[in-house]
This record gives sequence, C-alpha cells and structure tokens, in this order.
Amino acid sequence: MLIKTFHDDFGNTATIKEGRHFPYKGAKEKQVDFLLTLSADYENNFVYFVSLYETEKEAMEKLKKFSCNTWH
Repeated sequence: MLIKTFHDDFGNTATIKEGRHFPYKGAKEKQVDFLLTLSADYENNFVYFVSLYETEKEAMEKLKKFSCNTWH
C-alpha cells in the first residue's frame, strides 16, 4: 500500500494513500484508487479536504493546486 506524506510552507500536511474500493454499488471487484487528504497542522490537524482519484497522477495534480504548490 502506497502512502505519501507532504508538508507545505504554511503548516499544512497532505497524504496520498493507495486503497481499494468498489467503484459503484453492485460492483463485483474492488479497484485501486488514491485518497488525497489535506489537514491544517496549526488547527489540531483539522481535515479540510478529502477526495478520491482513480490515479496517483490525478491526485498529485490536484495537490499542486493547493498552498501555492509549496509541498515538499
């Protein structure tokens, strides 16, 4: 299972976790997906964004749109 953690210059943390979920009700097989979660370290790790993507590339592209792309 892939888990990547990033921090920005403003006190936020982002994680991308690989998982497996059913893509729709009644699906026979789970598929691989990537969960992007953003939290504010300065607000007791308040989670302010959660979204699920089909590819890691899509999750990374969305992450670049937050915090002036200062993730490291």
